[in-house]
Parts: sequence; C-alpha cells; structure tokens
Amino acid sequence: MKVIWSILLGSFVLFEAVNAADSPPLTSENQSNIKITSEQINCEQNQNTCTALGNAVAEKLNDPKKKILKADKITVHFTKKQGNEPTKIALLEAEGNVFFIIGDIIIKGKKGNYITESETAEVFEDVKITDDKNQLDGNYASVNMRTGHYSIKGDKNRVQALIFTKEK
Repeated sequence: MKVIWSILLGSFVLFEAVNAADSPPLTSENQSNIKITSEQINCEQNQNTCTALGNAVAEKLNDPKKKILKADKITVHFTKKQGNEPTKIALLEAEGNVFFIIGDIIIKGKKGNYITESETAEVFEDVKITDDKNQLDGNYASVNMRTGHYSIKGDKNRVQALIFTKEK
C-alpha cells in the first residue's frame, strides 16, 4: 500500500507542477508550484516527504525570473494537512553538487535548503557565487530568491571575491 501511495504522491507533485505550467499568471494560490524531475522519486507518507534521486531538478513555475535548484538528491518536505487545507511544499533539502540558479546568478555548494514560504535559500560547504564574471568564495551563503540579494561567509578562511569592473 505504501508503494502505491508513494507512486501516487510522486505523480501528484509532478502532476500539480505540470498543470501549473499552463496556469494563469502568478497568484497567491499557485505561488509555490514547483516542478520536480529526477531519475527516481521515493515518497514516505508517514514522514510527509518525497526524495528525488539522480540529477534532481526543482524549478519554480510561473515566475518571471528563472529559479532552479539542482542536486544529486533533493528531499521535499510537505506541510501536514490541517482539515481542508491543501498539502504544500514547505522545504527542499539538497545534497551533493548543489546549484541554485536565480536569473543569471549561480550559487554552488555541497548542501542547501530552500524554504518556500519565505523564498530563502542557504548553501553550505565550498560555496561559490557567480554573478556575471564576478565570483565570491566562502563556506556559507544566504540567498533571498525573491530579490536576488545574497551574502557569503567564511569559516576558518576568509571570504574571497574576484570582481571585474565594466569598461566603457
């Protein structure tokens, strides 16, 4: 029975994401629609999670700015259903070769989290932020996916920045 539920929930996530691609402009009802693709998806009903394994990609739909999360493994945490309230994606946890892409900004690390309600992301370990030709290196980054604002911190080592100025 759990296997059938797992398949159905995995299909639900993908079905909702695919349906959202054809839906009207962004509203509060479809703000958090996320399309998830991978080589395999495993769901655990009693834990309110689905795990996408192998070249996992999560893409925010209906957003004028490209917002994508790529990793070897992405675990999706759903809110617990309260009464008639629909189940929503609350958190995405990414592990292995993590890339957050916001428009032209790329944030790379070994681990990451994305909180859907606040549209904030955290990236951990060997973090590199590339914005055009500019690059920042550190050990932790915090990113506001709505605004594109980011900050980076080091651990034992200092943060490094390679910044290019534009020529006239």
